[in-house]
Amino acid sequence: MIKRRFNLLLIIMATALLTGCASSTLDTSILETSNLSAPDSSRQAQNQEVRISAYDRIAVSVLEYDKINGEYAVDQYGFVKIPLIGQMPAAGATEHEFARTLETEFEKDHLQNADVTVTIEESLEQQLTVDGEVKDPGVYPVVGRQHLLQAIAEAGGPTPGADVSKVLVFREIEGERRAALYNLNEIRTGNAEDPIVYGNDTIVVGSSTIGKQYGNILST
Repeated sequence: MIKRRFNLLLIIMATALLTGCASSTLDTSILETSNLSAPDSSRQAQNQEVRISAYDRIAVSVLEYDKINGEYAVDQYGFVKIPLIGQMPAAGATEHEFARTLETEFEKDHLQNADVTVTIEESLEQQLTVDGEVKDPGVYPVVGRQHLLQAIAEAGGPTPGADVSKVLVFREIEGERRAALYNLNEIRTGNAEDPIVYGNDTIVVGSSTIGKQYGNILST
């Protein structure tokens, strides 16, 4: 137990260095002992389903009616213009819900037994931050259902100096900042679950040299 707490505190202090926070302001009570819950507001928070937002780009496919198939932009008011049926409210609906809505509209005057598939191809509203020991730290869009390994891969993957057993995910839950520690090696080998990540998450990959840099401070 003492060793585990030591490691957790080590990563928290390293995260402070990476994000520009002062170590004196860190609170180890933000750490969860298990996977983080879904955030307060997220496109994936309800039933783990993706919800359409303003400025998204969605792909619409209608079986046996190729003229409608393609990508469409959701405007700032949450509407999208679809051939044959015009402007449709899309924001707030899941992909499945909006597909069912389109089927109902198509079947009114144009198609019989419409079979529609809707997929969010790009979201400009939901983004997460990947920082620390990755090749391309920065802000990345969350597209569809995304997991931790995928998010780190999109940031170029860990650097040679990364300690992939020490990866922190920060998230806003019930109005409070929370964090959880993950081991990428355990995830890759199937010994641990690859957690879902959400818009506004911050992922920090630790460094293999952190222990040497902060050993004296920790002992104090």
